[in-house]
Amino acid sequence: MSFVSDNAVEVVGVSKRYRFPSVGKQATLKDVVVRRVLHEGRYGVVDALDDVTFTVPRGQTLGIIGVNGSGKSTLLRILAGISKPDRGEVRLRGTVAPLLALGAGFNPYFTGRENALIELLSLGLSRAQAFGELDAVINFSELGDFIDAPMRTYSSGMTMRLAFAAAIRVDPDILLIDEVLSVGDERFAAKCSAWLDGFRARGKTAILVTHSTGDVLAQCELALWLRDGRVAAYGDKVDVVRAYVEATRGKPVADTLPVRAESVEQASAIAERYRRRIIGMLPLLRLPIVGFVRQSGTIKGGYEDGWTDGALEFSIEPMRDVRAWSVRVTVPPGTTKGNVAVEVDGARVAAAEATPGEMLLRCNAPLRRDRPARVRIVSETVNQSALGIGSDERDIGARIDEILFEHEPAEKRS
Repeated sequence: MSFVSDNAVEVVGVSKRYRFPSVGKQATLKDVVVRRVLHEGRYGVVDALDDVTFTVPRGQTLGIIGVNGSGKSTLLRILAGISKPDRGEVRLRGTVAPLLALGAGFNPYFTGRENALIELLSLGLSRAQAFGELDAVINFSELGDFIDAPMRTYSSGMTMRLAFAAAIRVDPDILLIDEVLSVGDERFAAKCSAWLDGFRARGKTAILVTHSTGDVLAQCELALWLRDGRVAAYGDKVDVVRAYVEATRGKPVADTLPVRAESVEQASAIAERYRRRIIGMLPLLRLPIVGFVRQSGTIKGGYEDGWTDGALEFSIEPMRDVRAWSVRVTVPPGTTKGNVAVEVDGARVAAAEATPGEMLLRCNAPLRRDRPARVRIVSETVNQSALGIGSDERDIGARIDEILFEHEPAEKRS
């Protein structure tokens, strides 16, 4: 496999096996069973990765998901150069910076300022560069007067804030992230996600290891699902996340409920059961909102597999003034009439004639910072089973794939 210039990362047939001495007596039946499965003679064997292959084009973000022990962190350590594969090849185009085990090297008796400086030096910055970046680290961390307090007085969230703020001062071509987008409180986590948006907007590449499928849908273009060290699925984020959720949390609603109703009452009961399976039940159903915007309240009108009942409702609160925003939707096959429309606090701000497939609705409707807005996205519904083009018994409306916000420039906010 030759290196393709448009790919920032290429992983070809990577495998990693850990072998360790088997010690201790088989004291319990559980011990005996585990040793039969995991042990060979006097040694234990774990295949952390087995023939893993994937690529990440430049300027895109890959989300790696999987249950604990599936090999996610092992893969990230290999990409970071911390560990070497037993077989296979890793090709990286550009400089690499890992955000792994944030704050692991901090000294609890040093101040936050001193630890931040040491962290910058350990990331490869010169002494002059480290001192030059120190104020930016302190400002991003928002620790205020605590920056000169010893680290032993910090909460875990404060520690993670400082570590993240220091780590991102390196400007790599490829960023490796291991479960760090949720550092600090909700507002600071949104700030970190917004920083990642800017990083990607500059044509940079990121690989994110996470348990949150919502983060994958919001932050990534591609997804990789690892199961027992092997690639279970790789490709479009929505397809991979749906396969992962179905395998780990049960089948989608359409596969678990009766597909036909014998009466109006039964049809109504089935419809009501669908509506109760709203977006908050699974990470898959979090709306992929991109920008300095906080999502709050209950999301109504969403099905577990991403489609809506024709009227999706939710609340958002911009953390920065929004001048315009766009909603990317997919209209289900079989839709032949009506519009897809966006309403804010009861006023229509965008509408277009519904056409099966992807659509983009641009909303030239400013939103003010820290003022919650109630958003409603409405569309005609279609029953694909009734039309003979599918087996779905529901009346489904447009699926909301992504919402992108354009914020006012900094000079206009000052």
